Amino acid sequence: MEDSARSKRHLALYGLGLLYLSLALLAGISADQLAAETKALGYIAPPCWTAIAALTLFAAFKGYRGGAWFIAGTFLAAFSVVFMSVAGNSYQQADRNTMLSGIALAAILLLVAAILFWQGQRRHRRISSGNSVTTVETAPIAEDSEFEAQSPDRTPVLYPPMRSWRLFLLMLFSFGFYAFFLMYRIARDLSELGQKQLNPAHCAWQMLIPFYNFTVFLNVAKQATLLARQHGIAAKCSPTQLMSMLIAAYACSYLLPDFLFVLAIVGIAVPWLILNQRMNRLRRALSADWREVPDRFSWRQRFVLIFGVPFIALGLLGSKSNFSFYLADRLEAEQTVSGQPTLYHLTVPDPQWRQVAVGTFYPDTDMELMNAKSKEWVVVRVLPNQQQLLDSVIDQRQAVIAANWDIFEVEETRTFLANANMVPISLARYTRTGVNIAQDSPLFVATVVTPDKVFEVIGHGSADSGSNAWNLVKSFRLIAAEAEI
Repeated sequence: MEDSARSKRHLALYGLGLLYLSLALLAGISADQLAAETKALGYIAPPCWTAIAALTLFAAFKGYRGGAWFIAGTFLAAFSVVFMSVAGNSYQQADRNTMLSGIALAAILLLVAAILFWQGQRRHRRISSGNSVTTVETAPIAEDSEFEAQSPDRTPVLYPPMRSWRLFLLMLFSFGFYAFFLMYRIARDLSELGQKQLNPAHCAWQMLIPFYNFTVFLNVAKQATLLARQHGIAAKCSPTQLMSMLIAAYACSYLLPDFLFVLAIVGIAVPWLILNQRMNRLRRALSADWREVPDRFSWRQRFVLIFGVPFIALGLLGSKSNFSFYLADRLEAEQTVSGQPTLYHLTVPDPQWRQVAVGTFYPDTDMELMNAKSKEWVVVRVLPNQQQLLDSVIDQRQAVIAANWDIFEVEETRTFLANANMVPISLARYTRTGVNIAQDSPLFVATVVTPDKVFEVIGHGSADSGSNAWNLVKSFRLIAAEAEI
């Protein structure tokens, strides 16, 4: 049994090494076809991922026993390459803040990966010296073994009780996806206790089916409650109430703002915590052997926690703009808004827009507006005019867009600002074309150059929102004092 388990672990390392090698080959082959904003990935990723693949394959060949520590370390090291490429692209585009952020995140991931490799090495040495601990999970029982042929009163083999705080962390750092694994654990234990109509694997993957997953949850909760009552364990919440709580939690997760995604995960976790607590009491009431070491995370669960930390951090960073939107004051339709100093104003087309804090999207803006419903934003940049003409400012903006979009179309019109003393304005619409047209929404840019100032109004549109951002960009007007220049 030990040789079989060891062989499976080595095969998993071989598979992981081949996966990293495939990613390296794919990145190298597609280097010339990548968009400009991801060019660095095509040059940095192949050698880095090849090195990680070589390390993993060498570990598999040598029978390395680093376990989940080693696997998680390789994953974080591979994931840090993405942030290295972000830093490389930002360096080419002279975006200092993004470059420093990419370097910092890559360094943090590499530091954590080094710690994991160290822990994996400690585990390898401990097992090699004969200090390993054999559990029921490392010696699974075959279906046709003598154990299966024993009397019906045989000792059941169950998953050990899981404390609520451990399950909560697993649900949180997996964004709720650990519920599928928890369903497998519960269904397998119920099947072990006599509920043979439950197929653990089927129950787990059926949780992926929308709406039907609630029926699966209800059925398993009913079986768990029935067994608990047979052993004298009271249930305060009925299976129907638990299912209703789960449905309400999923409904609320779609209604909550993006920055409250953690609260949505907590709501989804509550009925699972109650059901798990019920199963814990049932497991403790029985004289059972455990499949895993009690009161500690398995290597799979450690992997979920380590895997989820960077994604939770990215989720919190990504929801910054949404959080700023809900902190901002509401705007009325046809209301005029201005930046500081008040040299211009924009006219808000509808009440869905709000003026968010400067720096929410870019660090060098004078005013920023956001529409959370249509996922649009508009920023205004006011810079001193260093003897620039309108044509040169437009050429600079097109060069920046070309660095990010390989192929795009431009629709530009030029006219004079209303109520201004012959001040020209350029109104341009940039649309990405080619194979990746679904990845980027159109950009709207209004450009005005006066003897003292350069004004740029940049709007990010949305495919399903019409010309809402476009109307806001076109509403740019200079205040009379500036227009008289």
